[in-house]
Amino acid sequence: MSWPSLFVLDLGNNFFTGNIPSSIGQMGLLYSLHLRNNHLSGEITWPLRNCTDLVVLDLSENEFTGSIPTWVGERLSSLRVLTLCSNKMKSVIPPELCRLASLQILDLAQNNFSGAIPRCINNFTAMAMKLNSSDPIQMNYSSNDINVYGYMENELLMMKENMYRYDKILALVAIMDLSDNNFTGRIPKELTSLVGLISLNMSRNHLSGVIPNKIGSMGLLGALDLSRNQLYGRIPSSTQLQGFNASSFVGNKLCGLPLTKNCSVDHGKTTPSAETKEMIQVMDLEWIGSMC
Repeated sequence: MSWPSLFVLDLGNNFFTGNIPSSIGQMGLLYSLHLRNNHLSGEITWPLRNCTDLVVLDLSENEFTGSIPTWVGERLSSLRVLTLCSNKMKSVIPPELCRLASLQILDLAQNNFSGAIPRCINNFTAMAMKLNSSDPIQMNYSSNDINVYGYMENELLMMKENMYRYDKILALVAIMDLSDNNFTGRIPKELTSLVGLISLNMSRNHLSGVIPNKIGSMGLLGALDLSRNQLYGRIPSSTQLQGFNASSFVGNKLCGLPLTKNCSVDHGKTTPSAETKEMIQVMDLEWIGSMC
């Protein structure tokens, strides 16, 4: 393939096999690449790092292995959509990925990713914005005498029971799906700064600790799934969290609404919650750290 002036390449829903062809790296003006639902394998190949104008990269539902290359965060700074779900990828989320400040959709579900969710996740600043549909994001591309305006790409994403459509304008969408992996550690409190998220799925991992209090302040969050982890303590109180179905929290050691399990009370006195204990521990560690 040698189409240096190509802007959009959609080869999804076919039966292609093998690695990502290196010739795609010669498409320096490419801003949308869809290879979803094939039988592609191997690691994400380095020639893609030459496609520095990429806004949409969809490699989901294949047989890719290996880790997320660091150059994805270092070179593809224009990415707004990154979907790698339903592959065989592993290792940790590289901190370099946090450089994708324009990212609005991150889907890593159904892989073998592990380790902690990086605290630098709050650098996804586009997810921290409450996007306004009356002020859409325009993406115009031109090459010599060729102008590309108004190319609308449609994509359906299933997030829990909700279906969202995103187009090239991406006016209202901010979604993160990390479900069905092997992530460990706590839910980073930095995640709660991503107030533009409308869907967050972290189910079926090995996350532990308490649910950050401020997660109840993410006002646009219409779908939340933290089920099947190792979380414990009281579900933070907020009209929004208590409005979610109990299935969003099952499979943990949580208590409080919307679950039917009440938090422990002994002789009329409330036992210090796991969240309170953890906050004290964190404060102690921060105080000790300030002495260094």
